[in-house]
Amino acid sequence: MDSLILLRTFGALALLIGLLAGALWIVRRFEIRLPGAVARQSERRLELVERLGIDQRRSAILIRRDDREHLLIISPEGQTVVETLSCPAPDARARQKTSDRRDIPPLPDSFTALLDRKLTGAKCACPRGGSRPPKRDR
Repeated sequence: MDSLILLRTFGALALLIGLLAGALWIVRRFEIRLPGAVARQSERRLELVERLGIDQRRSAILIRRDDREHLLIISPEGQTVVETLSCPAPDARARQKTSDRRDIPPLPDSFTALLDRKLTGAKCACPRGGSRPPKRDR
């Protein structure tokens, strides 16, 4: 009789865990939110840029607020602001990234052409649409 009770207990536990896993999958799949939950704003003023663990108790975090970045050290003893810097607005950063991309020449079609370009220092060993260098036998 004891084995039957033990089997029913483990069966009920497995069923409960399965129901919880199914509910979690449904919530994630359909992105269900609680009625009182605050919706995310499309443009936030506060952003966690980076976090670096110094040791088990301390970490350094970089937070961006509007056009300022703050470097903080967080520990059980408290928080310390190490540095505050101004940074460009997000629109200016996006414009700068796209302007940087225009300066970079496009990659050649093959890895061999890329290697040749790096080794010879030429602008482009194999232009797009041009003939590819012959494959080397090994």
